[in-house]
Amino acid sequence: MATNKIVDTGVFQDTRQIVSLKLHESQFKNAKGFYGTITRNTADMDNIVARISKKDTGVSDYTVKHVICLLRDEIINTLRSGQSIDMFGLGQIYFAPDGLIKGDKPNAAAVPRIVPRCTLSALSNEIASGLRVDRMEFGTGGPCIEGITDLYTGEEGLTLTAGMSVRITGRKLKIGGEGGGIYLMPVLPDEEKSAVPDESAWLEAGRIIRNHPRTLEFFLPRELVPGEYRIALRTAYNGNGASMRKNMVTACSKVVTVTAQA
Repeated sequence: MATNKIVDTGVFQDTRQIVSLKLHESQFKNAKGFYGTITRNTADMDNIVARISKKDTGVSDYTVKHVICLLRDEIINTLRSGQSIDMFGLGQIYFAPDGLIKGDKPNAAAVPRIVPRCTLSALSNEIASGLRVDRMEFGTGGPCIEGITDLYTGEEGLTLTAGMSVRITGRKLKIGGEGGGIYLMPVLPDEEKSAVPDESAWLEAGRIIRNHPRTLEFFLPRELVPGEYRIALRTAYNGNGASMRKNMVTACSKVVTVTAQA
């Protein structure tokens, strides 16, 4: 197995606390420097339900999710009627023609397609102004891990179950090329918990059941000893998941804790 540089790209922990900024070198001759992109650690409905349930333990997850689904359906019906929606004081969704309406006396047929627009409120801008960058990294062109979920427990985070399936979300994740794969790397007992550099000690993950640029799903080896590891993704695919690069790139997660199946 060839030696590659390991890039610690981080993992999703909590979208309310972690803001990760990736720096990309500008390719314009007259604009030296970097432009930044913030990793979109998107919280889905299940994440929101879990957070609400923690705050109010007297309400079941199913009740919270049912109410949210009713609210979502009513918002969709309202938008389909052509009305704008005030999204809880965060901003307004409304509709507008997509471009100029041509002609001296245009009729309805001259109106371009209707598209959704969004205007953010002062509250949304106030929230953004209070955020700070917790982590900065330089773009490498390799895989970027944004979220890890133990599909056995349904929990998103850094605790996984040996022998069970895992989902990784992010960008440029698709595995391919000779020597490509998903590996569990034991960590050293140092302060940074660095991955063991000896690749003969790495354990290749089990069957990959989903292999897409934004989603990987695979099984952890059943023989994996409970403990702390980093997950390494090694691939020759470019970001689009369709073409191959000349050299392998490898990225690794933060430290995950593997537990035995209950």
